[in-house]
Amino acid sequence: MDTLVGKDGAVVSDAVRESFSVTVIDRAELSSSPVWSSTFADERKDYRYYEIIEDTLREGFDYKYFAIRDASGRIRAIQPFFLLDQDVLEGVGSEWRLISTIRRRYPRFLKMRTLMVGCSAGEGHLADGEG
Repeated sequence: MDTLVGKDGAVVSDAVRESFSVTVIDRAELSSSPVWSSTFADERKDYRYYEIIEDTLREGFDYKYFAIRDASGRIRAIQPFFLLDQDVLEGVGSEWRLISTIRRRYPRFLKMRTLMVGCSAGEGHLADGEG
């Protein structure tokens, strides 16, 4: 292990190398995690807010969660995220016949699958486990 030393020569801390992994889980898997039920406890909007958003704002959103696990497999942090399809031409209007013609053959033409981290209806925070 390496020792970190400050400018004055004092030992700051020991650098600990710990292995972490990230997995994608859904709410059913998340609900059994004790970390989730204590998530965002110090925020105005705790874990229940994210559950309400997932239950009510469904159209076009695919809600998932990143579970950050330590070397022993224990969930240490949870980060909500969502996926959505964005239509780059949404504001152009229907008068563009060329786009309609192209989309008949290629329905996803100029549509992007987008990953957004946080909440679909406000700010997002990183939830961490105890210790």
